[in-house]
Amino acid sequence: DFKTRSQTLSWHESTFYSVLGSPGNVLVWFFTNSTTPDNIELHLNATYYGIDKNWIAINVLDWNVTAKGNTDDINLDVTIPAQGWYPVYIMNESNLAYSNVRINSQTIAGTTKKYTMKGADTFDSWLITKSDSVPNSITVNSTTITKYNTLAELNNSKIGWRFEGAWNNYNEQGWYWDSVNKLLYVHFRN
Repeated sequence: DFKTRSQTLSWHESTFYSVLGSPGNVLVWFFTNSTTPDNIELHLNATYYGIDKNWIAINVLDWNVTAKGNTDDINLDVTIPAQGWYPVYIMNESNLAYSNVRINSQTIAGTTKKYTMKGADTFDSWLITKSDSVPNSITVNSTTITKYNTLAELNNSKIGWRFEGAWNNYNEQGWYWDSVNKLLYVHFRN
């Protein structure tokens, strides 16, 4: 595992970044105290961080693909919101499987992928995985969940308890397939 201290970028003294994670699973955390948005370009060496030459970088704030490549040069070009942050996961594209809950196991039989996952009960959970074709359906705990038309719509879905003047319990589970990047996003209740 590796962790860097927050490092100031030489061209802007109020903007910082940290590199966290383990070989093959890297989080680059950009943040700024600047009162205006800050555009940053950072190059990392894929081999040094245990990343294959076929890599993908995903913005953790909205799950959009920030960059992808097939070289040792991981080039991140991001705009950090004023006095904000911009976390980016960098992963191997070939065996991509990200979740904010623990993936206990993954099996593939023909065209069917099955994940066994464990997290807090009724937790707002995400899975992002490689999928070369659009699934016919997605089932979570024996329930077929809704297909969303855009990643933005899926990002706006709600799961779990939320206080909005009164307590509401949401269960807007769903999935979206990104045909350009061949990614499957699943938002589910654990």
